[in-house]
Amino acid sequence: MSDVYGWFNGLQPAAAAALVSLIVALVTTVATVLIAPSVKYAFDRRLENRKLDLAYRFEQRKALKDHIGRHKGAFLESAEALSGRLQNFHVHEQRGWLELKGKYTGEIAYYPKTFAYRLLLALGTGRVLEREALFIDASVASDDDFSFLKAVKLNALVWRMASLFDQVPYNDEEAEDHFFKDSLASMADSFFEDGKVLSLRQFTTAIAQHEHPYVDVFRFFDGMHAKDGRLRYQRLVCAHLVLMVTLNSFGYDFQQTEQGKLRDVATLLSAPGVRANLIQLIQRMKLERDASFAQLVEILAEPTSISPAYQKPAV
Repeated sequence: MSDVYGWFNGLQPAAAAALVSLIVALVTTVATVLIAPSVKYAFDRRLENRKLDLAYRFEQRKALKDHIGRHKGAFLESAEALSGRLQNFHVHEQRGWLELKGKYTGEIAYYPKTFAYRLLLALGTGRVLEREALFIDASVASDDDFSFLKAVKLNALVWRMASLFDQVPYNDEEAEDHFFKDSLASMADSFFEDGKVLSLRQFTTAIAQHEHPYVDVFRFFDGMHAKDGRLRYQRLVCAHLVLMVTLNSFGYDFQQTEQGKLRDVATLLSAPGVRANLIQLIQRMKLERDASFAQLVEILAEPTSISPAYQKPAV
């Protein structure tokens, strides 16, 4: 190596400069012919993959947004109707309007029939949103759309999660004060005929049959009131809180509930641990980051001894 270095130093300046230029040209040629195409190919391939990824994400996000747009209005309307009935029931729960005495088919009184209808309508429209979204890559959804889908899912979970009563003696192997997952899904799915939700008249005709798929709902409601010695009313209150907060986050301004009324309904939760369990369910769905759900978590964490009694909602 030292001989080469010495030989190079012995060259005339002009010859040394010419040799350096030749070497640089040779290296440049080799790089252009052999290396540049490989680099260009790798860059072009990476750019094409990036373009495909962006196109996929755009298409999936648009598909999800279109899907939500088609069904969101129906869900919000059904949620508002159910919330109104739940508010009404909190005020009148001692009047015995849900006394069915084991009669779940045939001619059923207006109040329990329409109560069941509103619940199934909300669950059914939510089921459509949740089920069809499975065929769309929700990982590319906007934060608002993803939070909405999680809230819809929570509105179904709160009716069936036995963990809501984790700190209370409760047999979760019997669907006494909760619904089994498959039963709830089956009822929600059967609430549609030819792709359209059942009207109240069609529902009335369906439950008049000796056997119909909605018996579990009427059994759940039968004789319910706040002090019936069971936990179902506590579940109903939890479901109402989740429903109201969902409307606060994603509904229209006229569908929203003031914080004071949320707190009033929360005072109806008296079973040990139910408040904490509902908080855990909200956190499990990662919804505590949403402003309205965060507000509900704060209310549920408040001491219950200083909470006011439930007041009749304004008409």
